Amino acid sequence: MTARQQLEAELRKLVPKTWKIVAYQDGLDTLDKVTLMLKQSAIEKAPAAPQGAHIVSYVLTLIDPALDAQKAEIALDASVDDLLFKLDGIQWLTWSRAEKVQFSDTNMAYDVTVEVITRKAE
Repeated sequence: MTARQQLEAELRKLVPKTWKIVAYQDGLDTLDKVTLMLKQSAIEKAPAAPQGAHIVSYVLTLIDPALDAQKAEIALDASVDDLLFKLDGIQWLTWSRAEKVQFSDTNMAYDVTVEVITRKAE
C-alpha cells in the first residue's frame, strides 16, 4: 500500500462522513460539500533514518463549498480545527502548517502541509 493510500484510508476513518475526499489533485468542477484533496508535493531522503526511508510530503487542501465569504470563513474555522486535531491523532504523520488560500478563484480553503516517513516494504 502506498503512502497516499494509507493516508487516504486513515482520513476516511477520521473526517466527518459528510466530507468528500479526493485522493489526487483535481480541478473539481462542482463543489457541493466540504472537500479534502490530497496532493503529494515532494519525496525526500530521510536524513537521520536508515537507508530506504523517505519523507513524503503532502498538501491537504480543505475546501468549503460556500460562495458567501462570511459563511465560508466561519465554516472553515471549525473545519480546519477539527481536521488538525484529528491529524494530531495519527502517530505516523506530522503536520507543520495550515495556510488559508483561495481555491479555484471562488472558494475559501486551507492548505495543510503534512509529512509521513515511508520505508521500503520487505
